[in-house]
Amino acid sequence: MRLLAGTRLSVAQVSRELGFADTAYFCRFFRRQTGSTAGAFRRSAGGGPAAEITTITGSRPSNSDDVQP
Repeated sequence: MRLLAGTRLSVAQVSRELGFADTAYFCRFFRRQTGSTAGAFRRSAGGGPAAEITTITGSRPSNSDDVQP
C-alpha cells in the first residue's frame, strides 16, 4: 500500500518489487486483502502515477540521494 500511495512506480512495477511474477495475480491478491483494486486504492490515496515520496512534513526530500529513480 505504501508503494502504491507514495511512489511513482506503476502497479506492474509494484507487483514485481513485491515478488509477484504475474501482475494480474498481484491485483487479485490486493483486492482480496483490501477490498479495493490497486488502481482504485492509489486514486483514493491521492497517489496517481505522478505521486512523489514525501516526508512527514509533506515536503519533497532535499537530498537527491533520497529520491527514487
